Amino acid sequence: DTLWARSVSPWGAAGPARRIDTAGGRVTDVRMVGGRDGEVFVAWTHLDGIRYNVWVSRYTPGAGWDTAHALEAATESAYQVRVGADARGNAVVAWYQFDGAGHDVWGTGGGVGGAWSPAQRIESFAGSATAPELAMSAAGVAFATWTHFDGTRNSVWSARYTPAAGWQGAQLVDAANTQDRIDPRIAVSARGDAVVIWSEDAGGRRTVAGSPYPK
Repeated sequence: DTLWARSVSPWGAAGPARRIDTAGGRVTDVRMVGGRDGEVFVAWTHLDGIRYNVWVSRYTPGAGWDTAHALEAATESAYQVRVGADARGNAVVAWYQFDGAGHDVWGTGGGVGGAWSPAQRIESFAGSATAPELAMSAAGVAFATWTHFDGTRNSVWSARYTPAAGWQGAQLVDAANTQDRIDPRIAVSARGDAVVIWSEDAGGRRTVAGSPYPK
């Protein structure tokens, strides 16, 4: 499976189809988001025959797609890539990755001009972190949220990203962590406020709960 794209101008003129991925193998879990002035970021996982790695490419009107490149090259597989972009040309990507024993959430950021920072482990607690979700404000403040299983129950965690400081330390979203919580979702306002919601166990049935991001 390969990844292709085709652009269309505001007045309806379509450009030629172009293959974005160049590594061969299999492309899965494609995610795309629009940024400033028609810019587009696309991220995906790529199976090279042994493991899945995270790749990314940027589309700029007038210049087209830049060369796709891997955001990480770990010896274990990465899954469930998510991508966000702001109105200034910044972008973030998050995913979860196997470390040989469990799964951790990783992320990186890309600034104006196309440079991407090295992949950074956002959390490294014992147990497994999965199901990351990502949102980014117009001013470049991003939040990732995910489910973490500590061996007893699932809880919801989140971390904040800024272009200047990168990813900051992970925080438990709600300290009253007595129920099993899964499937978090996150939204960010234009000024950088965030709200997380999730599904939690309520005595044999599941309900939806939420919280503003911890300040």
